[in-house]
Amino acid sequence: MLRKILLVGVAFIFVLTLLSNCAYAKEAVQWKTYKGAWFEVFYPSDFVAKPSLISKNKLNEFDSISFAPLNQSVEFYVFAPLYGYSPEDIGPRSNENQVSSVEKKKGLIITRTTVYSDKEGKYVRTVIDTTDTGPRNTFARHCFGFKYSDKATFEAYNKVFQQFQKSLVQMEK
Repeated sequence: MLRKILLVGVAFIFVLTLLSNCAYAKEAVQWKTYKGAWFEVFYPSDFVAKPSLISKNKLNEFDSISFAPLNQSVEFYVFAPLYGYSPEDIGPRSNENQVSSVEKKKGLIITRTTVYSDKEGKYVRTVIDTTDTGPRNTFARHCFGFKYSDKATFEAYNKVFQQFQKSLVQMEK
């Protein structure tokens, strides 16, 4: 009987260890708020913010920023300017190959999803670029980026990244 209890206990600890190592997204994520020049977004509190493109319309504020944990295994990116212009900091890099690109149109909204892979296999990066082609749209363009080191990291952070995307609020003031 004692042997049976011991085996069940060991199996239980093994399962808990597996779940805790591969399920960051299943944990309760604590969020912080980042306020850019024309947007606000929530990001995991254990990530470090790294501002990128300075706003073309607001001095000393940013139109894009990336967030990553200290181990740099994953990175989230957002670009949300007042008026749409090209996000030079998220485009293809010389050390990458384009894996795929898909464009979808829904009414006046065009979304292009492009996947890049590091030539050395160190990471994969997905860029989701959305443009509103409607008339007089103040927030004509925004982009999100999701960079991850491997499939397990993608699976662990994908739901968190989706929540990050949904948290974007664009502001005119």
